[in-house]
Amino acid sequence: MGLDNIYIILHQPKGSLNVGYVARAMANTGFSHLRLSEPRCRIDSASFRSASAPAAHRILNKVRTYPSLQESVGDLHLVVGATARARHNRGLTSLEVATPQILNTASLNKVGIIFGAEECGLSNADLQLCDILLTIPVSERLPSYNVGHSVLLVCYTLMIFQHSHRELRQSESSKATNQQIKGLFDDVRETLLNIGYLNPQNPDRILQELRQIAGKAQLTEREVRILRGICRKVRTFVRKTSSTKKKK
Repeated sequence: MGLDNIYIILHQPKGSLNVGYVARAMANTGFSHLRLSEPRCRIDSASFRSASAPAAHRILNKVRTYPSLQESVGDLHLVVGATARARHNRGLTSLEVATPQILNTASLNKVGIIFGAEECGLSNADLQLCDILLTIPVSERLPSYNVGHSVLLVCYTLMIFQHSHRELRQSESSKATNQQIKGLFDDVRETLLNIGYLNPQNPDRILQELRQIAGKAQLTEREVRILRGICRKVRTFVRKTSSTKKKK
């Protein structure tokens, strides 16, 4: 079971110092994979100074950079978005509740945890890529964390939980990747629009809630194939029914 299957993703980071602080937080807690999505800064001497230690420097030397958030999560099996956006309260999961699921999935599959830009966090479009929306408790006096602090809190919680719950049940099935889940929800969107269930003007509200349900279910590759097959059959039935009505 490993923290080694967990990938920390910084989306649109703009401070090279912060990237170094994140690397140090990861090294302190046993994490080693850092990805940057659409970075607005470079890893430079300031990053290495704030990282401070050789273990953190090794993380910086292995950083992978991606031109889009979608590409940064495409090979992952569970994607977690850290957000404090109040309008997403319906789908938010606390760090304590999400931790067992993250570690259980990471026992055999890749998990990504996304942290948004320093000044604005993750957008609605970014959150559509996430299976779980994670929130960290914070005082109303200052309701936001520095990105380095956020990463440290999440990584520390995962590390402590792993050390004290080594009996976590390992998953036996191959989890679906984020790219496979995206394909499923492309099918779900098309199908639900065809049968008139979604509001064409605002389909994403319901789809986001369905995405949260799928995230909690931790769908396997086989389950995704079954659900996509059902969607195709439903669309075929709708087309045939519509065609029959027109002929009459």
